[in-house]
Amino acid sequence: MTQLFLPENYKERLNPAQYFDMGMKDEWQKEVYEKAAEIFIKNKYETVVDLGCGSAYKLLNYFPKTAILTGVEERLTYAWLVANYPDNNWIEYDPNLVLSPQDLLVCADVIEHIIDVISFVDWLNSQDWKTAVISTPDRILLYGTEHMGPPPNGAHVREWSFDEFHSFMSQWFTIKEHLITSTGQGAQTMIIEKR
Repeated sequence: MTQLFLPENYKERLNPAQYFDMGMKDEWQKEVYEKAAEIFIKNKYETVVDLGCGSAYKLLNYFPKTAILTGVEERLTYAWLVANYPDNNWIEYDPNLVLSPQDLLVCADVIEHIIDVISFVDWLNSQDWKTAVISTPDRILLYGTEHMGPPPNGAHVREWSFDEFHSFMSQWFTIKEHLITSTGQGAQTMIIEKR
């Protein structure tokens, strides 16, 4: 049986606010994208899909110009991306979406926004990719061991500690690396492969 690996007394937020970052550049997750670009270059990958790419600033600026880029976003942000970057490849997210095969999948600070996270991770696992880079805030690094939710960020459903997130994602994937990419932002980043 799949588990969330959160403490028994942890309080989730089941009515999160919608989050839009169309005006953002790389104020958040910069180190996550630097790590993803490093993996992309090291493995001589050609394609990358960014789930929850937001403004797409990081997707468009951290990968080589030869990379074949795809950004996936929800309806309003998708429409903004199409209007502002019409020559790029954008896909509107749908839980039944089947992505074309990708070398690298990036999912930076998205998973904490998802209410039905188990279905979402099942969907991630059903897609065809070689390596994925997933990041999410480390609750303990940000707020200490006593914080049991709901998350201070009104758009977050839940936040895992480093060990909790490791246990959660291990139910589906082989974890190649799990590290803190930004102490100040509490960003934990995981490099995963399919089993």
